[in-house]
Amino acid sequence: MKSCIVQLLFYFTIETGSSTVKILFASSDRLLPGQDASLLCSVIGSITFQITRWEKGGTALNLNDSRYTSNPKLTSLGIHKVTKTDTGLYRCVATIDGAEKSGAKYLAVLVNPEISFNPLTVAAEGDSVTLGCPGTYFTTIEWTFNGVNMSRKPGYTYSKNNAYLTIDRVSRTQAGQYVCTAINYYPNHAKTDAPEAVVHGPSNGSVIQDNPVYLYCNASGVPPPRIRWEKDGVLVSDLGSSRYKIESEGKALSIDGVLTSDTSNITCIANNSMGASSDYCELRVEGPPSPPELIGVSITVTTIPSHRISMFANWTIPFDGNSPINGYVLHYREKEDARWSVTPTRETENFKAIDIGVVDESDIIGYEFYVTAENLRGASKRSRIVQASRKDFIFITPPTSSPPPPPPPPGNF
Repeated sequence: MKSCIVQLLFYFTIETGSSTVKILFASSDRLLPGQDASLLCSVIGSITFQITRWEKGGTALNLNDSRYTSNPKLTSLGIHKVTKTDTGLYRCVATIDGAEKSGAKYLAVLVNPEISFNPLTVAAEGDSVTLGCPGTYFTTIEWTFNGVNMSRKPGYTYSKNNAYLTIDRVSRTQAGQYVCTAINYYPNHAKTDAPEAVVHGPSNGSVIQDNPVYLYCNASGVPPPRIRWEKDGVLVSDLGSSRYKIESEGKALSIDGVLTSDTSNITCIANNSMGASSDYCELRVEGPPSPPELIGVSITVTTIPSHRISMFANWTIPFDGNSPINGYVLHYREKEDARWSVTPTRETENFKAIDIGVVDESDIIGYEFYVTAENLRGASKRSRIVQASRKDFIFITPPTSSPPPPPPPPGNF
């Protein structure tokens, strides 16, 4: 599995006289609590400058705080183990030719929304009732009534971020369970990303039947994306197979004891409020072929000068088990014989002619046949046994040659 680190660079252009100065402000701007933040600041140009301070929310940071780290020129700022209080707008302030210029970037520490609510509200018919879900760290509230999304139904009034819902005149049909769900899409000026999904699976996409397979979906985005898995366009959760298991909060898919029927495109789909992304793995499971089917057997007995038996058999070309078939083996025996004979070489075509040899006519009872196919992963199960009895034989008696006629009697000359 390969990985890469991407640094995002954000440029702010400032005009200072005849010179154009770019302030570079790079940041890991979306973090989980406990992670470290790293911000960089630089002024690019031919003029002299001095970075004087870092600010958060318009207030200068105390770089003596043990959670902050910087260098003597203040070109970097590190924040150790961020918390939700570190969310805010960070600004690098520089003096350029006596004038202060700055660049800024928003750092979002991603936390779950927090809300409070009154679990029971009693009202009389005709009253005006307000239901509320006040809280922090969310951008909007979604409401459902008895499990159905309300989607701003008429007869209701909503506050700016949907935190409060007012029923203008309560009726009996509006009595029931109202549920508020807080959603955090993160501040509008914080960067949001459509998801990116990459599936990691078997190195060449091929596995051998009966082995386990483990697929991993490396999905990222802001807000964190939801992940689902599909097999040839069908949700894995709808397959009804206990061999398919979704693990690691949806990011991993394991398949126990794979079968050739598991050969498919396995797709990981990641989506969030900004969009969707998908990637797939071409999974190919290789196993022995399916058994061929004998479709024709003929036995010919040539009676002169002795009873000589030859036979011809042909069969269907079966499913190859996702690995090319490299040969067929025809098995045959006389009826009532416990031992099977095989063709001396593995056939690459789906037919075979065999010369059994000379036999005693009294021994000709009948024959039985079956065929198997082989590939690199093994031999198939045998085909059904086909029987050929004496009544099915084709007997051929070649014509005997007549003796030459006697010479004519001598004539008189």
